[in-house]
Amino acid sequence: MCKRMVYLACFVLVLGLGLTAGVAGASEVKINFQSAGAPIPEGYLPEYGDPFGEYDSGWSYGWDQNIRSGARDRNNANAPDQRYDTLNHLQQAGGDKIWEIELPNGTYNIFLVCGDPSYGDQTNNFDVEGVLLTDPDPPPPEPAFDFDEFNVTVELTDGRLTIQPAPGSDNCKICFVDIESEALTRFFQTARDPDPAEGAEGVPDPILIWTAGDTAVSHRVHFGTSPDALVQVSEQDYTVYWHAEAIDPGTTYYWRIDGVEADGTVITGDLWSFVSLSLTAWGAGPSDGAADVMIDTQLSWKPGHSDYPMTHHLFFGTDEAEVAAGTGDTDKGILEETVYDPGTLDGEITYYFRVNEVDVFGEEREGDVWSFKTVAPGPGKIIREWWFDISGSGVSDLTNNERYPNSPDGSEFVSYFRGPEDWAEQYGSRLRGWLFAPKTGDYKFLIEAEDEGEIRLSPDEDPANAVMIAGTAGEPESQPQSLVAGERYYIEAVMKENTIGDSIVVSWSGPGIGSMTVISADYVGATPYLAEKAFAPFPADGTSGVKQTAILSWSPGIYAASHEVYFGTDAGAVASATQASPEYNGSKQLGDESLDAGKLAFDTTYFWRVDEVNNTNPEGPWAGNVWSFWAGDFLVVDDFESYDDVDPAPGEAGINRIFDKWIDGFGTTTNGALVGNDFPPYAEQTVVRSGAQSMICRYDNDNKTSEATLTLVWPRDWTEEGVTKLSLWFIGDAGNAAERMFVSLNGTAVVYHDDQNVAQINSWTEWVIDLAAFGVDLTNVNSITIGFGTKNSPAVGGPGTMYFDDIRLAR
Repeated sequence: MCKRMVYLACFVLVLGLGLTAGVAGASEVKINFQSAGAPIPEGYLPEYGDPFGEYDSGWSYGWDQNIRSGARDRNNANAPDQRYDTLNHLQQAGGDKIWEIELPNGTYNIFLVCGDPSYGDQTNNFDVEGVLLTDPDPPPPEPAFDFDEFNVTVELTDGRLTIQPAPGSDNCKICFVDIESEALTRFFQTARDPDPAEGAEGVPDPILIWTAGDTAVSHRVHFGTSPDALVQVSEQDYTVYWHAEAIDPGTTYYWRIDGVEADGTVITGDLWSFVSLSLTAWGAGPSDGAADVMIDTQLSWKPGHSDYPMTHHLFFGTDEAEVAAGTGDTDKGILEETVYDPGTLDGEITYYFRVNEVDVFGEEREGDVWSFKTVAPGPGKIIREWWFDISGSGVSDLTNNERYPNSPDGSEFVSYFRGPEDWAEQYGSRLRGWLFAPKTGDYKFLIEAEDEGEIRLSPDEDPANAVMIAGTAGEPESQPQSLVAGERYYIEAVMKENTIGDSIVVSWSGPGIGSMTVISADYVGATPYLAEKAFAPFPADGTSGVKQTAILSWSPGIYAASHEVYFGTDAGAVASATQASPEYNGSKQLGDESLDAGKLAFDTTYFWRVDEVNNTNPEGPWAGNVWSFWAGDFLVVDDFESYDDVDPAPGEAGINRIFDKWIDGFGTTTNGALVGNDFPPYAEQTVVRSGAQSMICRYDNDNKTSEATLTLVWPRDWTEEGVTKLSLWFIGDAGNAAERMFVSLNGTAVVYHDDQNVAQINSWTEWVIDLAAFGVDLTNVNSITIGFGTKNSPAVGGPGTMYFDDIRLAR
């Protein structure tokens, strides 16, 4: 925002073009879409179809690609004036085009004119900052020429106004746009461009400089060390600088410039700050008190002020008293540089460091003790880094840059393997961490990115062994990757953005995950260390609609010998609970990572925590994170999440495979249903509506009916909680044989779907049945059957494959 506003200031003060007074005292900018060489209408800025960029006028605007070839100057008498005679096409070869302009956030009134003085072959439906505009008179019939004028008010929150074709548009064309807002007026009335810049550090003996608001005739300078107690230190005509005398070293100062207009109106300015130069070391990196610091961090600081070269005496360690006294092994010597590499640090440890500045006479200026705490081992955080001011659209434009990978412009931790959308221009970013697979098996990965992105995965925890497994320039979905539960694998995704439209999302599918799902920090950590805390909760943290009889489970930390489990409906109480608290649910031995919490309440949010315990390890116990889930406002008949792939020993019956519970026609000659996959995973994990698993059911009605039956344990009272409807989700395939689909209760009461071709519906569809339609005693339902054909009446039919998910009872 600041960079953009500097350009706006230059535009107004130096060129004085393009910004005019609008209604209600607001200001406006006007853009004319035209071919190069065409006359420029008075008061307008020309737009020739170039990619987004900064112009000499000071404004930044443009398209998501070069569309100069679509610009026209018709020279047609049907145009009321030059603005209507020029245009550009938004839907020629290459798909929809997007135009944007950088503006201060605020409310904007837009006057948009679209059309063509020579043709009427366009349907001008537009999307202006999310507001949809519909062509009032689209063809047919096709007139000789056509213009559409729109007035719309929009709210700008991301610093860019976006105009693009809307659904239903066809060959749409744009002529000109007038953009008006009091936000522009406010910006140009207010003092701006502070020097020292906002947040500047190490400022010596400052002269405060600013750009005056356009309507100010004098300026009131406010200055002080508290943002809430500034003192007016000067009122001056026209002068746009003020000298601050006798400032204290290493102190944060705040200042504000209020503009006074000719009629006495005061335009209150923005609050700015800077930190004065210190005599001792300052500007600690990591910053003092920082948490979740990366284990490969480097220590850095800014040198104290001196007229002569200084060296730096560093003390570093995990004992604050020793660092303060310079004892033990904390003395790291006198350094020439203001940076120190401590090597790979331990996870979740508080470190301390102090720097004494040493002058040419050997005298030391003692520095403060700073501290930071490293990020915890195990899942919980994904690292996101970014590099600005790198042109080009390819990943190689980032990876070949000398600043990559060790000198990002910024970093943060995020909860999902995705970046923000439409965040910046000409930058690259990287998401990375160590991936923990919830179960052993094959996983696939998918990347979606603009302009280009790649996924790299290591076969172990070493980043040096990572190789590209998917990329948007080739195959965005990877081949199956074999991962082992409990192990960790380094993973990173890199994206590169040039101009307009940037994003990155990485998803995965596989055992315990289900269909393609954005990778969560529940499975990714910011260190290569194995997890000390319990992780990978089931239900996953934040899950909605959990079955009222769900069994909770988790993966153990590396040092756990047992687990203490806490469970309740109050997040704060669970977080602070001890063994004496009612939330304590007892101890579980290693190998028993599960909890039967009993029947859960209807429409209730639950919280739980698992502490890892090992009485032989003095570093324990390791308090777990507080996880949550919501038991829905419905009863879950089956969500298919609890089934596993455990095959029985020879001669023994299966226990919890999906076809152990849903009894199909395997081994019979009259029932053509087969539930589950032939090989693990037996429950479906690719075609899934929600969660990680669904049920695949193949049918073959060649003189058979096909049905699968689940014997109910709970719920059997289908009047509980006032439920009145049965809901189930299904998806078929257009190639399936057309067969009736039915649901039966207690083996006799049958309801058929109204659509005779229901098996051919190829998108997830909900079937809602009024329970009264079954005509049975709903207080004692002992089984539910899903079938195809006419129950108990075999006939000539055909085969197909169906998938089912989320069978529920609702009010």
